[in-house]
Amino acid sequence: MEWITVKADNIDGAAERIIDFLEHTDKAGNVIYFHGWGGWGASAVLKEVAKRLTSSSGWAETGTARGLGKIINIDFLRWQGKRSLQKQIAEELKLPNQVMALFDQLDEKDDLDGVKQSSRGVIPYVRLAIMNELSTRRFLVILYNGSGSYIDLWEVGVPVIGDLGKRVLWTSRGRFWHHLTEGHGIEKDVEELAGLSDIAISAVLSGYDENDATTLDTIRHLVYAEAAEVAKCMGVPEPDMSQKIVMECILYRALIGNDHNISWECHASNCWVCDGIIQDAADGSKSAWEIGDALQMNVNLDLLNCCVKVICKLLEQWKRMDHWVSVTSQTTMEVQVPSQATSFFWTGGGLEACMFEHSNKTSLRVLHLSHCTFSFSSPPFLRCSHLRFLLLDHCKNKDAQDDGEENNCHHHSHHSQENGGAWFQNLWVLELSYTDWYWLLSNDMLDLMSDLRELNVKGVGNQSMSHLHRCSGPRSNSRKLLKLRVVAESYKDNGHDGAGGDRIQQESPMVASFPDLSSWHILKTIVLDGCGDLEIIGSDALPLSL
Repeated sequence: MEWITVKADNIDGAAERIIDFLEHTDKAGNVIYFHGWGGWGASAVLKEVAKRLTSSSGWAETGTARGLGKIINIDFLRWQGKRSLQKQIAEELKLPNQVMALFDQLDEKDDLDGVKQSSRGVIPYVRLAIMNELSTRRFLVILYNGSGSYIDLWEVGVPVIGDLGKRVLWTSRGRFWHHLTEGHGIEKDVEELAGLSDIAISAVLSGYDENDATTLDTIRHLVYAEAAEVAKCMGVPEPDMSQKIVMECILYRALIGNDHNISWECHASNCWVCDGIIQDAADGSKSAWEIGDALQMNVNLDLLNCCVKVICKLLEQWKRMDHWVSVTSQTTMEVQVPSQATSFFWTGGGLEACMFEHSNKTSLRVLHLSHCTFSFSSPPFLRCSHLRFLLLDHCKNKDAQDDGEENNCHHHSHHSQENGGAWFQNLWVLELSYTDWYWLLSNDMLDLMSDLRELNVKGVGNQSMSHLHRCSGPRSNSRKLLKLRVVAESYKDNGHDGAGGDRIQQESPMVASFPDLSSWHILKTIVLDGCGDLEIIGSDALPLSL
């Protein structure tokens, strides 16, 4: 693979350099990979290249007039499998209806067989049809590849070998999809991404100084361009989705960082909605949850530390930054939740009531506590009456050493009733992850959580399933839960100990059967992960909504 560097200070400049390269190069190579500026702005540049080469404003600007042939623009940053890729190419080529009908026929069969979309293979007949269509033509495929690896388009029918008039220009970067390996240099990273490409192009600024205001403005523009791409591809009009909203969501993710044990795949949308960044559509056409889920599907949130640092530095003046607080006991021991905080992430150490003294009790919406110790009978966040999202990960009860579990449960209930239980009555999302506060899963407690829409329970061995039996049955007919997720891990894998340090080995006789959720009338999704001991799921235990 040959490495080429082009100097450009903006997206338009890089697009011009690439088109000029495609028109005039005498270098051998059909497959060309574009890396952007260290990964940033790559898809935005290729979008501009495609726009110029397919422009209807003047014949002189089109790909045909420039000698590049037919321009086939394939946006697949949201990877869906090779068959879907093949179908999009077939649609671009306007293949006959009888050929396109094969996709519906085979997809219907795979739907019945339970084959995942990402695992569906190409259709041989369509492959031949694509090859016949392109074998005698000059063409340029512009591909945005979200698979994270090199794709040989020959597999789907694109003949990209031999003739310089048959080319592929592609990238796997853009819209915050940054497939990196931590610790690798840029050159090694590009080589791994480009795979079997013949040429790799990387853009550089004409004058680079990471502390120079002009340089920072240029990189900031590239990040904004990626946000604008995301907003546009979602199909949600302003003001419900915009570049600004995307940037706030990405900045939220970056500010929280990688030091907390949170699954962004499960909770990114939940955090955005519960914090208030994403709202219901103004015309009522989409809920905030639908918009949040759509955004999460169109960006990659598995950001590496280098990307996190870049985003935070570029947006350090963003006005909502001080609303989202992320702290670990390794960085500070004295913490005060700011009065303006809407989200608070805390990992490690004790959790004292004084930490919340200065916070606005009605502002805090998202609370994530990991590896903390606090009193379950009197949690420090007791007065935070507008909590929407609560995640407790590996938290321990400070009172456990003094009271038995039964006394604790009674104490918790009695104390909550005295204080009105305001902090949990407005919850939308609750996750208990290896945290033995099972009183929260009692029928009485879940009845009070009248707006709870998602419940995630993670435990060791059989605990997570057995505790669900406590909140099931005919008394639970008022549940508004839409999603239930249960994760069970082995004792060996998790290394979980009881409150006294002894390895927990007890098993519940109830875990072999699934809890009775038949009265949870609007439940739409149940996810069971690692529940290998579950033997029975009776049809009468599931609600009709499934």
